[in-house]
Amino acid sequence: MQLRQAGNSFKGLSPFHPEKTPSFIVWPDKQRWHDYSNGGDLGGDVFDYIQRRDHCGFKEAVFTLAELSGIRRPNQDNASWSRELASMVERREVQRLLTAAAAHYHRVLPTKIRKEYYHQQYGFTDETINSLQLGWADGHLFQLFTEAQESAESLR
Repeated sequence: MQLRQAGNSFKGLSPFHPEKTPSFIVWPDKQRWHDYSNGGDLGGDVFDYIQRRDHCGFKEAVFTLAELSGIRRPNQDNASWSRELASMVERREVQRLLTAAAAHYHRVLPTKIRKEYYHQQYGFTDETINSLQLGWADGHLFQLFTEAQESAESLR
């Protein structure tokens, strides 16, 4: 994929959807990427990119990136290494679910709560509310996590 610099970021054509106008953005300082093509619901870090590109799980993405970086793959029979890898995979899944929850609660933040509480009572600007992804718990977390889990399983 070819990326060209655009200010502090890099832009290129989506590697996941056909397009003619660049909508794939990489922010090196944040170590994040986002693909605004086809609804703009893809993004994340380098592990997310490899998982999406190679249609693999987190563990395989770690191995791919290790190989690309010249890091030798450890002996998979090593029990302590296997526990550490399992722990990394579990932490990554929890992180993914919490990120999905934060985005959901920010998305369903009622305008009234935003204005009356976050703006007036606490003095937060829209920029602060959006950058911190302040939200409102609407009680649908189980449904959100179930849908997120189904989505993750479809990628594997």
